[in-house]
Parts: sequence; structure tokens; C-alpha cells
Amino acid sequence: MADLKFGGAVQNSDDWDFHWRSLEPVTNALPSQAFRHRIVVREVIRARPNYILDVGCGQGDLLENMSRYFDPRLLAGLEQSAIGVETAIKKVPEADIHQFDLLSKEPSPIARNFECLTCVEVLEHVDDPVEFLRSALTHLQPGGRCVITVPSGPRTAFDISIGHRRHFNKQDLRSILNTVGLVNVRVRRVGFPFFDMYRLIVLMRGRKLVSAVVNSSLEQSKLARFVMLAFSLLLRVNPNFIPLGLQLVATADKPAA
Repeated sequence: MADLKFGGAVQNSDDWDFHWRSLEPVTNALPSQAFRHRIVVREVIRARPNYILDVGCGQGDLLENMSRYFDPRLLAGLEQSAIGVETAIKKVPEADIHQFDLLSKEPSPIARNFECLTCVEVLEHVDDPVEFLRSALTHLQPGGRCVITVPSGPRTAFDISIGHRRHFNKQDLRSILNTVGLVNVRVRRVGFPFFDMYRLIVLMRGRKLVSAVVNSSLEQSKLARFVMLAFSLLLRVNPNFIPLGLQLVATADKPAA
């Protein structure tokens, strides 16, 4: 990915140590993240797993959310960024969280297999989603359930600044899940209308949003706080049974042995 300029400095869009430092002041306030996590947690609860692995766990926000419903000692996470892992461990100290690059071909630091694997807003960041997911699935036991989300629709300036290679449609994601051998694949679009409205605002703000996030000015803006609060409330009542929207959510199973 190309390097980008932040405040006159050149920054690699794949440098997640830098991104997590920049995003930490605002990420918990993002209504899009809370919206996705509510959907993912509901799907995980339906799977009734014992042990759960979050692949690309970032700063541990999803793990922290799941710890309200599951014993945190049954949760684990893998994340490439050292800063992400450090922050995640602070949020969920009982969980088994490790720094690891799934495409490195190195032995995994986690020996056990899991009944459920989550992969939330990760595949858009990798050059080869199929190879990445194949590696992740080595941690899922036969018959286990995957819960995966990816973005759809156009990439915003903010998306590009944090290394989105591509966005997906339903057929793209279904093809990836079928290629890696998953079964009972279900892919659905969610987010219409309020999540889509939120994404449109992010698209329209363009590089101004990138600058605001990097400079931590987003959290200080009264207008930004109002908009995020408004969408936080709207997304709580978003009618996710409507098969439209710019957020893709998939569930699939690893074939039983």
C-alpha cells in the first residue's frame, strides 16, 4: 500500500502500531463499531461456544464486549500490532491474547482449537483473504462456527488511510468462504438505512476526517460528538432484518470431522 501524509509526516497505511495510537482516543465512540459488535455478539451467543478466538482483535474492543456474556478466561485473541495487543490485554487481562501474523508461516502461539472464531473488519486489510482465512481456520475445531464481517460499498479516504485493499459484495465474500471449505455459508447485508447514512457522511468528509482522527480533534468537536451520539442512538434501532446495507455479515461452519 502507498504511504500517506499525516500532518506533513509520511506514514505507512499498514502501520497498525501508529493507527492504534491515533485511533485509541476515538474508536470506542464510533457508532459503526458498536453496531457491528452487537450483531457479532448475537451471532456468537447463538453458536453457544465454550472457547472463542477473535482473529485480528485490534485493541480488544470486541473481546471486552464478549467478556460481558462469556467468561473472559475462555476468550483469546490474535493481533499483528504490538500496540493493539498491549491495549487489548489491559482491557481483558484474563483473555489469552498474543501478537501474531497469521501469514507469517510461524507456529501459532495458541495450541488449542476453538468452537467459535470471529474475524471482524479484517479481510479488507490483507492482500490474500483466502490464505489469511485458511490460516485462521487452523484454530477452529471441526464443526466450529465462524462469524465474519467486511465492509461493502465504496472505500472512503479514511478506509484507504488505514489500509483497506478492497471492499466486498455478497458474492465476493461467499466465494472466499466456499473456497476455504466452509459450509452452511450465510452472507447478509445489514445497515439500511442508518448505518448507510453514517457511511455516506464518512465518505463525504474525506481526508478531513483522516486529519481529525490522527490529530485527536474528532473527540473534541462538539458537532462530531453530536453526530456520533445521534448515530449511536439510531443504529440501536436499525432494522437489520432488511436485506440491504453496506455492512456484510457472514456465518459459516467448519465441516465436522
